[in-house]
Amino acid sequence: MNKLSIIIPVYNLEKYIGKCLDSIIKQLPLDGSVQVYTIDDGSKDHSRSVIQSYVEKNHCIHYIYKENGGVSSARNLGLELIDSEYVTFIDGDDWVSDDYFTVILKELKKNPELVCFNCFIASDSKSVQNRWVGNEKVNLNPGDGINGFLHFQYQKTIRPFIWNKIYRLDTIRMNHCKFDENKKFAEDMLFNADYLECIKTYQAIDKSLYYYYQREGSTIHSYKSYFVDDTLEFIKIYNGISSKHHLDLDENSLYTFYLSRYFGIINNEGKSKQFKKGWKQIQKYLNYTNFKNEKLKRLDFSKLDLKCKAYSVCIQFHLTFLIYTIVYLRYLIG
Repeated sequence: MNKLSIIIPVYNLEKYIGKCLDSIIKQLPLDGSVQVYTIDDGSKDHSRSVIQSYVEKNHCIHYIYKENGGVSSARNLGLELIDSEYVTFIDGDDWVSDDYFTVILKELKKNPELVCFNCFIASDSKSVQNRWVGNEKVNLNPGDGINGFLHFQYQKTIRPFIWNKIYRLDTIRMNHCKFDENKKFAEDMLFNADYLECIKTYQAIDKSLYYYYQREGSTIHSYKSYFVDDTLEFIKIYNGISSKHHLDLDENSLYTFYLSRYFGIINNEGKSKQFKKGWKQIQKYLNYTNFKNEKLKRLDFSKLDLKCKAYSVCIQFHLTFLIYTIVYLRYLIG
């Protein structure tokens, strides 16, 4: 059994995967304790030939092809195929720091349940270091994983990403942790919430070991037709994770999450080229039955942060259409 496996989903990344693999290969341990699995999710470009050129030169690099099913299905396949103590994930258009393995393998000797680290946010012009965590070992209580994300505590500390974390593979398999293949965003957050409910501690290290590349035209900046449906589905899945771990979700926490997506949904639909269709999507979100009428009356307004209080007021005073119109016109004018 190897010490660490790295799973890299790939879809049409011929321009970027080489840089990613170069950053890994130049520091791979010679003893084969680290194995790299590139999961080609049905690429239509020359990603395969680029990766194969690395496979031919290094026996620790593996190429697996599958029919297109999305990044979550690629990651799940990787989790089925690997055999190691620990696993992590790297996106094929990102890369790692020169001391990535030195720091991580040293930390894994302590047998942690989870390791979290910092990163650089990179663009074509610069890299900015982001420091979210310091050096500390954190004890977890039941419910911390789920509520930590619902309350936005972990979004600001360990973050919802999977590429800045190292997981125990046996913990993942024993607890049947998987990526939801129907989710198009926040699937990593849900995976982390589930995993954190399976462990008692995590180790944070104040090292920036990863370069997260934000390229022009990436999906985080584009219109997402599925955004509303995915947000509402998120709440259902969160309830499922809670039931799996025999936990009860606080309604106030769920509504906080619901509110937190308010302007994000308006902003996303503002990018739509169809005003009426965008407004119907927003209405679908506003009319979600789980947060209507009597449930809203039980909301503890005092526990909301300032942003969510403002969003709640906008909803209650029917200001959403006006806000949406302004946002839509802003994108229309450019």
